[in-house]
Amino acid sequence: MSEQEVWMEIARVYKTSRAKLPIFAEFINRQPELLQRSIVFVETMEYGEEVLEIIHQIHPHFHTYFSGEDAETLKRFAQGDLECLVTCHRLSKESMSSP
Repeated sequence: MSEQEVWMEIARVYKTSRAKLPIFAEFINRQPELLQRSIVFVETMEYGEEVLEIIHQIHPHFHTYFSGEDAETLKRFAQGDLECLVTCHRLSKESMSSP
């Protein structure tokens, strides 16, 4: 592996550490208002599903938006029907605009 590949792999491990999930849960339980009208970016879909489980314990109006999902989810977020998205996508202003 090149030095760059090593650092990229280390970064991936940090971004998907299961040890961060209980800390995130505690933090969000203390300050649930931080999730209002927010987008939570995660490294992988699998990790995002675990983050979503934590968020759903606080409020049901949260959803994932991963590869291949219906763009209707973005519209629902833009219209205020969903409080938070958990995604590993780069979302553009154009994709968030209402029809």
